[in-house]
Amino acid sequence: MSVLTARRRRVGLLGALAVVVAATVPAVAQDEALVPTDPSAPEVLRLVDQTSAVIGNGVYRAIVDVGTATDDTELLVNVHDAVADRESFRASLDGDDLGAALSTIPAAPLSEYGRTANGSAEVIIDLNDGTIPIEPGQVRLRRPGVYPVVIELRTPGGRIIDRLISHIVRLPDPGTVDSLSVGVALRIGAPPGQRPDGTVGFSAASRDRLVVLLDALERHPGVPVTLEVVPETIESLTESPDPTDRDLARRLVERPDQRLILDHPYVRVDGAGMQAAGLDDVLDELEAVGRSVLTDAFGRVPRIRTWLSPDRISAAELRLQIERGVREAIVPERALLIADPNADLALGPVELLVPSSEARLDALVVDADLAAAFDVGTDPVLAAEHLLAELSLIALEAGDEPVAEGFRGVAIAPPEGWNPNPAFLGRLLTGLEVDPLLTPVRIDQLFDLDVAVESDGRPVTRQLLGRQPRSPDADLELWTLTDERLTAFESMTADAAGRTLAAELDDRLLPSWSVELVPEDRESYWALVRDEIDAELAGIVPPPERSYTLTSREDEIPLQLRNDGTLSLRVTVRLDSDKLEFPEGPEQTLVIPPGEVADQAFPVRVLTSGSFSVDVRVDAPDGTTPLTESRIRVRSTVLSSVGLILTAGALGLLAVWWIVDHRRRRRNDEADAEAAEVGARE
Repeated sequence: MSVLTARRRRVGLLGALAVVVAATVPAVAQDEALVPTDPSAPEVLRLVDQTSAVIGNGVYRAIVDVGTATDDTELLVNVHDAVADRESFRASLDGDDLGAALSTIPAAPLSEYGRTANGSAEVIIDLNDGTIPIEPGQVRLRRPGVYPVVIELRTPGGRIIDRLISHIVRLPDPGTVDSLSVGVALRIGAPPGQRPDGTVGFSAASRDRLVVLLDALERHPGVPVTLEVVPETIESLTESPDPTDRDLARRLVERPDQRLILDHPYVRVDGAGMQAAGLDDVLDELEAVGRSVLTDAFGRVPRIRTWLSPDRISAAELRLQIERGVREAIVPERALLIADPNADLALGPVELLVPSSEARLDALVVDADLAAAFDVGTDPVLAAEHLLAELSLIALEAGDEPVAEGFRGVAIAPPEGWNPNPAFLGRLLTGLEVDPLLTPVRIDQLFDLDVAVESDGRPVTRQLLGRQPRSPDADLELWTLTDERLTAFESMTADAAGRTLAAELDDRLLPSWSVELVPEDRESYWALVRDEIDAELAGIVPPPERSYTLTSREDEIPLQLRNDGTLSLRVTVRLDSDKLEFPEGPEQTLVIPPGEVADQAFPVRVLTSGSFSVDVRVDAPDGTTPLTESRIRVRSTVLSSVGLILTAGALGLLAVWWIVDHRRRRRNDEADAEAAEVGARE
């Protein structure tokens, strides 16, 4: 059951609506055909203000801007019978299906109308609800309803210069119709304010849109609204060097108790498209950072269970939102598959079915016609009055339908890309404040209503259209390169300054995923981050290409690396040679302070003598990014084990030969001595 408290507006509120002004105008019962507007005539009629809702025997007053029309230009006013339904109402906006004219104020020159200080004309109509005798010049509105009012600007010859069509809402007697709860959901955000180079700034157009929205909310603090706020916008406004931006940030987070703040990723993204592209980790970071920014800004965790859907939504996106905790969605009618195009607007949540899934959730459907009213054209006040009149008509149409506890409500939200107009927003919020048929509420209060049911008591269900998610519009190979480079840089940072820079560079990548960027702009974020990392890593100078002489089998090679950068960096040095063994491993990690030279000795075991080359490679510690490569020469004067064996063998052979030769000579000498001795005796 609903937990809303019924709130009925009383006739006393009409003091803010009715202007008690008497006027005597001839009543004409016949219907006067509308003369086609001259297509070449300039549009000059604009609605400035009007008394749009009246009760009983009130007064309708409209103020219209007539541009530069001269005093002899004429105004003609027709009040037509109440529209029968929403279809007739929509037709009446174009001058169709107006029904009989209840009264016609004959064409009269502007000189006979009251004029405001800026030259606008006042149209005043005395109304009679049939409870008192009608007097000359009054227009009788016998029953509650929405009555079209046609105001035409004509030349003295009768040619129509311009025409506007507004409406009088004839209110029911107090207490006979419950008000319609109206939840307004607005998107507040801008394309990323953080630029690829790390500076912050907004375009004039983005700033103007924010000003319009905040001005309207501040002027109507009594209207509860639901806001989808882009966290990057808040953060960039706060960090902007422009004091105007910082003031906007302050204004945005004021009065948080009167506003429902919805959860939102750091920037606007297509989550399902990112997931399909394998970017789940990036999406997780965007959501975590966005929630943290909103929590810090507004002093409380944003509402996670409620999601304001984009105009174009895929089933995969809805499933993703459900996985991430969403249980309520505000979806545009254009995103739904509606079997019956003439189905009535559901005055409460419906069951939204997720294609290819058993999942379902409660949803408020933003009616397409109500959303279209935010396209204000050239007459924003009139557009707001049209929206308010249609909402009042919905309340009146639902007045005879039994609803549990009398609760009924609709959600309204502008389409994506809507350019807020101050006159439209001001008039809309004012109407929601004072119209007895309408009660502004937060979106969560609408979800407290019972799910809408069909005439047979079954829940109203809707299903999404079968759209596919959109992959990120960018060269993802460039993203992979950037991500690897940043990961490598993070593994190299060896002091607070380096860690701070790595975190800042990571933050600078987040805005690049905004769907509001074109591929070239997105990739420029990545390119500048890579360039900044490369500039810092370029300070690593490899060991000079020189020669080393090893004189013992167990020796070491001393290396020197220089860091000409500004940060203390951790690097891994690897030696590679098939002529050497490395008892402590072929690689070592060392930290090189900025502007200094680091000495590092590699213990080696010599496998051979002679001269040979050794490859020296300097990498990031994570092993993904080579920084420098060089080659040194090594000359070894140490015999190898094979050489030692051969030498020993040769020496052994030489010793054996010497001994054998020595013995042979000795024997020969002894033989010669004996022969000489024998010869001497003979």
